Amino acid sequence: LIEGDAVSLTDADITIDHFSTSGSGLTVNAIIGALDLSQSSLSVSGPTTLSSATTMNLSSMSMVGNNNGGTSNLLIDSEGNLNMIGTSITTAGNVNIDGEANITFGPASVINLSSNNSRGVAPLTISALGDLDLGDTNIDVFNNFAGNEDLLIEAGGTLDLGTADLTYDVATQNDVVTTTIRAGGNITSSGGNVIDVAGDTLIEGDSVSLAGAAVTIDNFSNINSRLTINANTGALDLSDGTLVVRGSTTLTSATTMDLSSTSLAGTNGSLRADVLIDSQDNLTMVDTMRSSQG
Repeated sequence: LIEGDAVSLTDADITIDHFSTSGSGLTVNAIIGALDLSQSSLSVSGPTTLSSATTMNLSSMSMVGNNNGGTSNLLIDSEGNLNMIGTSITTAGNVNIDGEANITFGPASVINLSSNNSRGVAPLTISALGDLDLGDTNIDVFNNFAGNEDLLIEAGGTLDLGTADLTYDVATQNDVVTTTIRAGGNITSSGGNVIDVAGDTLIEGDSVSLAGAAVTIDNFSNINSRLTINANTGALDLSDGTLVVRGSTTLTSATTMDLSSTSLAGTNGSLRADVLIDSQDNLTMVDTMRSSQG
């Protein structure tokens, strides 16, 4: 346990390495102030908890969790703005990042969850009460347990996907899993995102802009697999994108929808792969390509 009113350990090298005990882990807690672990290196055999009463700076921090086949869960809980620009996380367990204000990722940010060894526990949650900026973060999640495993990325304000890539792979293909990307405000992007996930997938915001994105929903035999993209109060832009969905696809917008030069392919084994497109204003489908069994 490392604890104080505020904690500043910039450029620190912290190793927790006690293989023979299941009680090994790290907790760093700033009780009433800020936590600064920028440019630090954490290597932990066991779970890690980082918490702050105000802001938290994890920029250019490297965190590696390994527990000899056990769990190395990570909890990051910031009551103020959370800086994760250039943060690198590699662990075997579940990752929960909770910010009560804004969360900012950036150049070279990486989250690599090699295995989720906790049955029925969400492998990855990133939740910002304010805005969430993923920058160019590379997120790679592998889930090796059955039992309703959910992946959640959400913002109370604007969710900027930037050029971030997200992969969610499920080893047991009969898992009933869900992937949710949602915002209380708009979902924006800089184009070229690769989103390759599993299960019942929802992407939802006031407006949604994913121009040039490659979205794949592929959970093989899981009858729960499907894609819903919903712009609650504004426009939906999927132009120049590619959607490959094993299951049904639903696209809705409260105003305009742009599917120009969008390719949509739906397959579902011997089952149907229906497509519903519902726009409350002008719908652009110039050079749209659709191939689906349903």
